[in-house]
Amino acid sequence: MGRHGGINILHQKSWHVWRLDNRLRVERDELQHAARERESKEAEDRAVFTARVAELQRRARGEQPSLPRADATVQPNLVLPSSAASPASSSRSALTTAEAAGANASRQSTERKSSDSYK
Repeated sequence: MGRHGGINILHQKSWHVWRLDNRLRVERDELQHAARERESKEAEDRAVFTARVAELQRRARGEQPSLPRADATVQPNLVLPSSAASPASSSRSALTTAEAAGANASRQSTERKSSDSYK
């Protein structure tokens, strides 16, 4: 069989990763992907910039802002038990509050996990 352990035919396979044509194709695709990502990032940055400029111009004219700020955080509305409620409805509202608190904690832990994946 020879000194190197058998038949060496991988270079003949079209799918072989170390063939020159496949390496060039991968390099070309990576460059195209990087260019597309760069263009989309620039377009997003331009859109954010023009929105911010428009917001500042509205504020300079004394008009009310059209949209809430993007960096403002929205807090969920929690249902709190009322002190004047009957005992039957009080347990229901306490359960609702506990469910809302659990959902809020769950949402925050999910956000924390997703933000950790981008670091």
